[in-house]
Amino acid sequence: IRCPTLVLACGEDHGNSPDMARRMAALIPGAQTSIIPMLKHMGLAEDPDAISSVLVPFLEEALA
Repeated sequence: IRCPTLVLACGEDHGNSPDMARRMAALIPGAQTSIIPMLKHMGLAEDPDAISSVLVPFLEEALA
């Protein structure tokens, strides 16, 4: 992967755990990891603002 990469996970997601996200990001040069605390597997449905607060700045920077 040669483009800006964000590996995003929710703190209480046991299927796609924060540890898994960190390991995945460690394998991608320059990747960023963000863990949204207290959300579960459907974090985007649970708290769209929490996800957007991380995703939007990442995309804005990547597209700049």
